[in-house]
Amino acid sequence: MLARSMYPLANRARVKLLTVPACKSCNGGISDDEVTFRNVMLLAGEPNPAVQERWEDAQRSFDECDGKKRVTEIAQMLVPVTVNGEERKMIFPARSPAVLRVVRKIVRGLAHHHEIGTAIPEDRVWVDVLRYPIPRDLLESTTFHHRDPEIFEYWFDETSEDGISSIWFLKFFEKRMFVASINALPGNEG
Repeated sequence: MLARSMYPLANRARVKLLTVPACKSCNGGISDDEVTFRNVMLLAGEPNPAVQERWEDAQRSFDECDGKKRVTEIAQMLVPVTVNGEERKMIFPARSPAVLRVVRKIVRGLAHHHEIGTAIPEDRVWVDVLRYPIPRDLLESTTFHHRDPEIFEYWFDETSEDGISSIWFLKFFEKRMFVASINALPGNEG
């Protein structure tokens, strides 16, 4: 689900990664997106220690055969903004189709892991960055899990309201928040 490349080398030994079955073409077909996802997540928002450690590894990947493509890809995603009267460039994860595909893959894998559904088609999963704080009562009604608090935490709740079977909140590197839902199968709405 969450690619091994998201974890600094020091964390990989102590974190039990969740894995789910996937065919070779599905698993290999998203590997390029996972590199983009890693780079965008590392550059979005303020860094924590895990981001700083992971960024050193990511920078080495820019020296590989596709490194120039990766640097160009990142440069094209940077958007000029003014923060506190100062010009800077920022990256917005929700503007990257690759990032959204990876988050959908993670949600689909977590749904399998938690026995909510198996082989859920990508088009049943909606995802976006979380733009507003999660209401406390909503967060308290969800189930919390983490793989490593500095790297990945998530909450979910099974529901049968408004054509949705489950809702998910995902946090990467302590600050990069996403919200997702899995649409119920037709005829299974609450």
